[in-house]
Amino acid sequence: MDKELQRNLLIKSGVLKRSLKELQMYKLEVEKGEEKLKELGPEHDRYRQLQQALEESKSMILDTNNRLETAKEDLEELFERENLTEEYKDDKLCLEGVELISQANAMTV
Repeated sequence: MDKELQRNLLIKSGVLKRSLKELQMYKLEVEKGEEKLKELGPEHDRYRQLQQALEESKSMILDTNNRLETAKEDLEELFERENLTEEYKDDKLCLEGVELISQANAMTV
């Protein structure tokens, strides 16, 4: 595998990996925020503030999901264009890329 192809694969895999982590983080943040709101109840002083933070996290899930889809499509396109699945099927970077694409398919909302 030439250096330019390896570099592109590293970059695109890194973007997808980061997007996956961000999506997981925002989903966990929403889950914890909803639990906290239930605990506090609407009469608590911070309820509205927490509700607003929860809404921001929910909107970030949609944004992150869009970026995740784009990163996944970019990596899939690289695999198709360079025929990486066949030519380098035992390469560590390619295996990691395939795994990241599978994770992205499972995570998309």
